[in-house]
Amino acid sequence: MDKFDELLVKIIDETTKYCLGEVNALILYDYLAKRSCSLDEIPEKLEVFSMELRSIMGFGPRQVYGAASILEETIAQALCLKLKLLYDENGPIVFADYIRKLKRAYCQESKEDVCINVEKVHRDKTSSTDESPRAEHDGGDEALKKGKAKILMVDDDEHICRVMSLILEGEGFEVETAYTGEEAIKKSKRKVYDAAILDVRLPDIVGTKLLKAMRETSPKMVKIMLTGYPNLQNAVDSLNFGADAYLTKPVSNKVLIETLEKLIKNTKLEEKET
Repeated sequence: MDKFDELLVKIIDETTKYCLGEVNALILYDYLAKRSCSLDEIPEKLEVFSMELRSIMGFGPRQVYGAASILEETIAQALCLKLKLLYDENGPIVFADYIRKLKRAYCQESKEDVCINVEKVHRDKTSSTDESPRAEHDGGDEALKKGKAKILMVDDDEHICRVMSLILEGEGFEVETAYTGEEAIKKSKRKVYDAAILDVRLPDIVGTKLLKAMRETSPKMVKIMLTGYPNLQNAVDSLNFGADAYLTKPVSNKVLIETLEKLIKNTKLEEKET
């Protein structure tokens, strides 16, 4: 296994645990190992992996953008970020073809044959004046320039925090993590964040109670609930306790980022009007 394949396996593992949760990821790996391929064999069996995802995750003939596609997209985007390549795809990808093209770009074997956008992204993460390769939104507030918006990620799962931080930092956000409700409350008292992404289930507090507490410590901060256990009662309670949005895992990175940007922008505009 070469360095690219080792990195791919690591990204697949972390991203699958991020999207599905660790328990479900292990169930998926066991299913794959018994039917077709182990985790380490996926780089050599990309089509098989993609096909199996659609089989076990309920991809139907009329479903264009389901859970399997979200997982594949997140794997590809996380891999691009690790390789410092620009992921610039809209919608589902042909997973096996895309990964092979990334490998060719990584190995510098056939750059002219790569039909995807793999422009090098030049970032200086230590600079607070970093500009994003993405275009600014029309009429966007100055505070929404990439590298300005500060996000607090609250989840007890280290895989989720690591992958989500990677993705959001790749979009120019500044991300800090908290693994418990108590840690999140302490951080929100010490520092001003533009938004917090909160897991519904934490080891020391229910997410809705954390929402109530953070509404008192940080009333102007955007609060997004993210859960792998969606139900109507959770959604209603979250909105009643001050959540600005309620998203379910696996969530498309595009949806998450657009939700963050829209809510932060609206909050800044409301602050200006008052």
